Amino acid sequence: MSKEITKDVIKRELLRRYNKNTGATLDRGLKEYNDESNKFTLFILTGTPAKGYGIYIPDKKILNLYDFDGKGFKVFRDVIVK
Repeated sequence: MSKEITKDVIKRELLRRYNKNTGATLDRGLKEYNDESNKFTLFILTGTPAKGYGIYIPDKKILNLYDFDGKGFKVFRDVIVK
């Protein structure tokens, strides 16, 4: 059975990683971009440059999180993003 994960959880995980790696205490917005074919959703923790990323693949029910350097740090399997 798939677990649900919210956009707030995605934002919290990305912020936690960024703040831990940089010593900052930022609070940023989370942007969501959907691919036209609905094969994936890209989440971006806002900033210049972006402070973190998430890629959700609904068909596989996988969410991968990446830090600001593009290094993967967390994988959620069997999840549905709400």
